[in-house]
Amino acid sequence: MEGKSADDSNTIECINDKVKLIESRDNGLTSKIDKLSNSLDRIVDSLPAPPPRFNYTYIPRDYVRLHDTMGVHLLEFATTMDKYMFPDERHLKLEDRDPAKVKWFYDLLCHRRKMGVGPERTRQLKDVRRRLN
Repeated sequence: MEGKSADDSNTIECINDKVKLIESRDNGLTSKIDKLSNSLDRIVDSLPAPPPRFNYTYIPRDYVRLHDTMGVHLLEFATTMDKYMFPDERHLKLEDRDPAKVKWFYDLLCHRRKMGVGPERTRQLKDVRRRLN
């Protein structure tokens, strides 16, 4: 009976050692997960807010969507939108039209074509201005 009791004690001691080992490993893992979670939270907090929903003030969204297809070049799309938005002002240069409408027009082009910022956007909008003037 003593032999069995000693084996049981060894078994219990062995199990306790394994539990402690697992707990120590788990604490390290939990700590790493917490650090990762905090890092991800900081990254998410530093992301810019999503752009506001675009307001289709001057041209109906369905009309824009109909004419903004993948195969249509930016200048063709801009010309189509210009015809719809400024039917009686097309003889005027963009600079001589309602500035709020022209700004919205440029915003529409940038929004629909997912233009970023920088020299490429500037070049594309200059091309549009040249085409429409």
